[in-house]
Amino acid sequence: MTARTGHDGASPSGVPARIARRVADAVLYRDRSCAAPGERPGTLVPPGRPEEEGTSWSLTECLLERAQDASVHLCLRFLHLRRCGVERAGTGAGEGTFLSCDETTEREVGESFPLAVLLAGERTAEVNVPGDRFTERIRGPHGASEGRVICEHLPLNATLTASAERLAGPYGLIRLRVLVRNTALLVGREVPAEYALGRSLLSAHLIVETGCGGFVSLADPPEWAGPFARACRNEHTWPALVGEPGHRDVVLSSPVVLPDHPDDPAQAGDEEAIA
Repeated sequence: MTARTGHDGASPSGVPARIARRVADAVLYRDRSCAAPGERPGTLVPPGRPEEEGTSWSLTECLLERAQDASVHLCLRFLHLRRCGVERAGTGAGEGTFLSCDETTEREVGESFPLAVLLAGERTAEVNVPGDRFTERIRGPHGASEGRVICEHLPLNATLTASAERLAGPYGLIRLRVLVRNTALLVGREVPAEYALGRSLLSAHLIVETGCGGFVSLADPPEWAGPFARACRNEHTWPALVGEPGHRDVVLSSPVVLPDHPDDPAQAGDEEAIA
């Protein structure tokens, strides 16, 4: 899969999914500055980086009920670092840079699976974002070149792996498992942190939507579902139900702990980041 810029109709588009986007934008995208690795929640760095820079993966597990003929849509959203600099004329590449500015570009990828396919076995989708480079000459009042502006995205590589499992018991529960992993290959720890940040997924989060059945709250499950909810493993992310109370068809799995059914982005922004 190749990441898109922004949002299109291939992604979840119902009311709860739109609420999930609004909450995620307010909580995770409100600070568009390029914080150092490890300082921005949801930064998935290339594997093998120092622990203080962050993790290279996140794992979401959630519960579905009454979902015999369901399909599952996964929407992975993240920010992509775009590094810009101004070079004076007559200097080599990277030399004489007297102004630099980092910004971020919104990216997302979507993938849909019939639940029956995920129950039959694990499925992995490749996520590939090509790099790009933009150069523009700066000319003085008489037309002479005085320098150039260079803006660059480095390529990103990741995988989105999903599977499902029927749980024992009379309730017909299914556990859905989604692993997001940065797979960029860097040459060990000697690669500068600034370069690694350019190969990282920033503020990465998932919107998970089902067309049939519903998700079970992990924060406040029904009594009968409590043991199954506590057995779910969530690493570096937390799935919360999204939409009006009573709606259970969309989950936002975020690196910031959110309550179920968050509806006020300003209030949701005060929640706690997951280490």
